[in-house]
Amino acid sequence: MAVRNPSPQKATTAAALRRNYETSPLYTIPASAKGLAECRIHYQPDGVIALEYLFRDGDWPHVRRDASIEYTELDARFTLNSNERPEAILAHAERAVFGAEGCGMDWRQPETRPADEDPGLTEAIFRGEVCNCQARLRRNKDNPVVWFNLRSAC
Repeated sequence: MAVRNPSPQKATTAAALRRNYETSPLYTIPASAKGLAECRIHYQPDGVIALEYLFRDGDWPHVRRDASIEYTELDARFTLNSNERPEAILAHAERAVFGAEGCGMDWRQPETRPADEDPGLTEAIFRGEVCNCQARLRRNKDNPVVWFNLRSAC
């Protein structure tokens, strides 16, 4: 059940999270190409704030923040039609959400394996040096990126 009237602190946190995320390429790339259909903010009783976006073509990004354990997670599902490298997009998203220094992600040494839920997808996992930071990219058999994930817990 979502909280209907968030505290001023939760509302301020949600607004900052939204501003930071909406400058991230995980939002700007699909939003500029496809257009936003819907955005919802959920305030959970346990303090978790969730942002859910839906683009006109059905693709989506979700953002989740739990301040009590300093946890932030961004998930975005969209097919990358850009010439930009997906690692560069995630690195830009890392800085947009976690600040100019990011969280010390090593973009040169991913662990690559079949995705747990769908062995038809390949998943590259990047690990950071700060706050158990991690990023993931999933590609389909034709190699376009279809899923981006960035998370950190301190």
